[in-house]
Amino acid sequence: MPPGYAEPMNEFEDAASPEALAELVQEFVNQVSHTQGRTLAALAGAGVTLPQVLLLKRIAARGASTPSELAGQMHMSLPSLSQMVDRLFRLQLVSRTESADDRRRTRLAVTLGGRALLRQVAKARSADYAAGLALLSALRQVLRDVLEELPGTMLAEHESARRLAKLGGSQPQLEGVPRRRRASDG
Repeated sequence: MPPGYAEPMNEFEDAASPEALAELVQEFVNQVSHTQGRTLAALAGAGVTLPQVLLLKRIAARGASTPSELAGQMHMSLPSLSQMVDRLFRLQLVSRTESADDRRRTRLAVTLGGRALLRQVAKARSADYAAGLALLSALRQVLRDVLEELPGTMLAEHESARRLAKLGGSQPQLEGVPRRRRASDG
């Protein structure tokens, strides 16, 4: 054992570390994603790779961007990113526009076809996740309970609204005011 390292008190102590949690999340995603191959089929059908779709998603999320900005954000070399952009451009998934002020500066944007592909991939991915989650039915309620407790999630907001509706009223949640504790909170 390295100096300064304390042995865990029990086998579950290390499970609370960010690294252990990251491994668990990764294993969970591996168990539920791509079980039916719909996502991979969508990528293959469109003739794109996962890194190209990730680039497309980045451009869509940020709006028009320059190749240099994107290369920095994605930790890629500019020549590597440029090859990916060229492929997406040939597939008519991104457009390039020269800056009126500086013709050396190019802005990239996602085309309608690119947005359609992103929707198709998202739909296929959701279907893959749904199929994988069906295999893990025993864990669905546990996952739902965890997601309900995460602030700002659509599930938490939906569940809060559903609970308020059951009570026959609505109470606005004030920012900075903690929610009421439930008996199950311990």
